[in-house]
Amino acid sequence: MNTECTCTRCLHPQEFRLKTILCPTCGNKHCPRADWHGFACTGTDEPGQAGKITLAQAVAALDEHQAWRRGGDGAMVHPKTIGEALDLALVNLKAKL
Repeated sequence: MNTECTCTRCLHPQEFRLKTILCPTCGNKHCPRADWHGFACTGTDEPGQAGKITLAQAVAALDEHQAWRRGGDGAMVHPKTIGEALDLALVNLKAKL
């Protein structure tokens, strides 16, 4: 964890809840670089950008979170990851209705 960085993966979950995280380059909230400083800035807020969570990653994150929530031994999944996983799951479920 980089204490100087303000991306969502470097911030402590308590800090993450208190502020809106923006890309330091373009200032967009949904830019992949706002999520992690290792991603390139795309300069856009468009959904589905490279660097965002895949469906397989979303399913794994939700499984891990559900196990943790039910008293499992693993660590809590980062709130940002849970949100992205839920967003992607909902898009896929709605497409099947």
